Amino acid sequence: MVQNTIKLSLQIAERIENKAVNITAINNPPFPVQLNWLLEANGENTNVTFTINAELNMMMKMMVSGPLQKLADHEVSSLAAVLKIKE
Repeated sequence: MVQNTIKLSLQIAERIENKAVNITAINNPPFPVQLNWLLEANGENTNVTFTINAELNMMMKMMVSGPLQKLADHEVSSLAAVLKIKE
């Protein structure tokens, strides 16, 4: 949610075990947005990539780029906490 401006409801659109989780905005979002987690085995480790894809005009981009970055930071920190690793 972008404080005082926009509320996004999110839903898991696709889950591929040990490979990917794709999340989309639902319920008439103000802009199309997807959150994507990609997992790749790397020996005994796993590489994880998190991306946010959003279709934004310039005005909307200026408004939501900061909050979307905070969302990305929060998601990555939450994953690290769940896995009990240090960033």
